Amino acid sequence: MRSMVLLGVPALLLAVVTPAQAATQPACGDEITTSTTLTADLVCEDVGLVVATDRVVLDLGGHALSGKIALSVEGASRAVVRNGSINGHRTGGVSLRGTRDLVFDTVTLSAGIDAADARDTTFQRVRQTGRSAEMLFTGYSQLRAQDSAFEAYAFRCTDRSTCRLVRSTTTISDYFTCDDTSQWHVTGGKLTATWISCATLAVTGADLTTFRVTTKALTISDARVGGGMILQTNTARIVRTRFSGGQAALMIVRIEGGTIRQNTFADGRAAGLFVNVATPAKLAVEANAFTANGHLSELVDLGGNAVKDGAHLHTGEGSSVEVTGNRATGNARYGIWAQPWVVDDGRNTTHDDPLGCLNVACIPV
Repeated sequence: MRSMVLLGVPALLLAVVTPAQAATQPACGDEITTSTTLTADLVCEDVGLVVATDRVVLDLGGHALSGKIALSVEGASRAVVRNGSINGHRTGGVSLRGTRDLVFDTVTLSAGIDAADARDTTFQRVRQTGRSAEMLFTGYSQLRAQDSAFEAYAFRCTDRSTCRLVRSTTTISDYFTCDDTSQWHVTGGKLTATWISCATLAVTGADLTTFRVTTKALTISDARVGGGMILQTNTARIVRTRFSGGQAALMIVRIEGGTIRQNTFADGRAAGLFVNVATPAKLAVEANAFTANGHLSELVDLGGNAVKDGAHLHTGEGSSVEVTGNRATGNARYGIWAQPWVVDDGRNTTHDDPLGCLNVACIPV
């Protein structure tokens, strides 16, 4: 009986130890076919790891995966990459091809992403630190980035793709773009980009800093826009947003129609809201506040008129511009300056604007 117990102890120990000993560190170029955890950094010259199997978890174990193409995910569904860092080439250090329901969770990226047909891709708690990197989502890709941060050179969403940023901080040193078939949605968080160009852009509840925005359809609501913005668009819906600073807090240089309602425009050097188009436009300018604009201006509009106003509305003859319920306070010249063909729907007010309003009946308050 004693010999059986002694023999049993080594057998039990072997059953416990063997699986741990069997877990080995993958090598450069390996295809991950079962859930895997790195036990050390993996530094590769060319390809790091390839995920091509459904439902696997690549746990980086707090380590770094590095390579020219550090990670390639090809045709896999419901795979998860988590808990570590990925270092790769700035234009394709992470390659995604034909993926479905892919999740990156708590990952730091010093690499660019090249994604094609990457549907239902989720980034959560992802930090991208490569300021020269390019992020490209194309070919029906779908990205949802939540509670993440990006510092790339360019972020592109093209070729029938949809990209969403939720509560994320995004700093793009140059281009934040999509094409005529794709859409960007930004909800909460912060977005800073030198240039935003996108057919369809929707910004809700975010802090936005940019020099120029070019769209076909723009929606901004419950947001904050600092430093002045120049807008070119076909249609716009801009509501409950604060614009401040810049030559004009919001300068519109191309528009066909839209609604500008319940916004605040403050501290623009030339104007709070400056619509400067020569073509007819159909606009509703309603219940906005124009405060302390125009005090540092030598700007003129397309007709040669000085711009030192709360709102300066220059549109082509034949326009339908309805102006109603706006409040102007402390602007350098006019509270509201408008072309003679505006439709004054009343209830506009002026306070401490030296020239009151032009072509709009403003009630002194």
